[in-house]
Amino acid sequence: MARVIAILGLLLIIGVGLIGLGRADSESKSLEIKYRYLIVSIEAPAAWEKAHAFSIQWQGKTVPLPVAFRIPGPAENYSLGAGPEQLKYLKIGKDKLPVTAKPDTQFRVGNELGFAIIPEKSSRPEVVAFSLATWVAVSPPEQPGAVGPDLEKDEMKRAGNKLEKRLKELIAAGRVIDLQPDR
Repeated sequence: MARVIAILGLLLIIGVGLIGLGRADSESKSLEIKYRYLIVSIEAPAAWEKAHAFSIQWQGKTVPLPVAFRIPGPAENYSLGAGPEQLKYLKIGKDKLPVTAKPDTQFRVGNELGFAIIPEKSSRPEVVAFSLATWVAVSPPEQPGAVGPDLEKDEMKRAGNKLEKRLKELIAAGRVIDLQPDR
């Protein structure tokens, strides 16, 4: 008899727990990645940056840098970044886009450590939306990255804030290239 009561009590607890979880799920918020961005910026002393112009070829047109690429959703299987630094190209989807300089100079094109999480508005009230931004820097070969190898918390936060600011500037200037994921 005691076992029957214990089993019924256990089933009651499990049932109440499942009902509670069902309510929590229906009332909880879910997450949505609205966009993935890749910001391609020039990170150099002002004199060096003024003396050089950098660009890529995109769909038959010359696109001056800096620029941002935007793809909807998480796009997990879509490449956004740089190739090896000394090869000086961007990897966008399946395309390799060489970065060129005028006048010709030595430079690197590298993925930078750092990212930004940008709050977005969702059309659904139960969804918290945000976008993720990562970063490629074009800079002189001797220029260190914005984030050092020790990855200190304050350094990462500063890099994220800088990246978010750059993204807002590029969006305001209309310097965003919209992409579509491979189907």
